[in-house]
Amino acid sequence: MKKAGTVTITVNLMETDQYISSVVSSTWKIDKASSYFTYSLPNLIYGQSITQAPSNIIGNRSLNFVSSDSTVASINLFNGQITTLKSGKCTITVIISESDQYKSYSVDADLEIARA
Repeated sequence: MKKAGTVTITVNLMETDQYISSVVSSTWKIDKASSYFTYSLPNLIYGQSITQAPSNIIGNRSLNFVSSDSTVASINLFNGQITTLKSGKCTITVIISESDQYKSYSVDADLEIARA
């Protein structure tokens, strides 16, 4: 499958000594496949940094990372490197983009940062 959409398939059967010729067409709607991946984070200690990639990603699509509280942990939007800024809790959301073949998808992971 190259991408989602509608396709019409036509089969032309040639006439033979036993059969007459025939043309058969069928139209198919192909939906985008669902996306799925997993993402989890270990608990960190203030001052630590980590780059944690999601697992089981299908297809070559871009990822974006978002921190629910940028005063607790900042995150590089494109490579997912997390830098701890103070002790506390936040949620890191990873979003995989939609493509011609797949739907977009997001996963949340809780992050807890302890005092050093």
